[in-house]
Amino acid sequence: MSKNRWFKKLTPQMAWEQYVDSPVEVFISNFYVEGIRDIEAMCQRYARDIPYIFNKQLFTQEQLKRVAELLNEYIVAYVAKKGGIDKLEIYSEEELDAMFDRVLEEVMQNLRQLHDEEKRQWESRKRRRKRKAGRLT
Repeated sequence: MSKNRWFKKLTPQMAWEQYVDSPVEVFISNFYVEGIRDIEAMCQRYARDIPYIFNKQLFTQEQLKRVAELLNEYIVAYVAKKGGIDKLEIYSEEELDAMFDRVLEEVMQNLRQLHDEEKRQWESRKRRRKRKAGRLT
């Protein structure tokens, strides 16, 4: 399916799942910290950043505008379902920083584990080559 046809079939939920990797409350909180309180403005600003977030994809201005509209629809529906913006848990800058630190620590832990596993495999291959070389001489 071409990218243009895929974009035409994009729903608000699909756009959220494809382009945003955080809960609505975290998304809104990040903009509140920056002083942005208007949901439509949040979505437009976020959509402008999408080419930098997904740096291997090209987007037309129409596509970015469509994504912003869909994200806005998704958030507005979510807020309505929760009973209004005042019912959401909005996080402070300190709470957002703590969340970021936890995620960063998880990523670092996973990278350390991956590194350790790669090192074990490399050492195992090295020992096998030495044993094989010893049998050949």
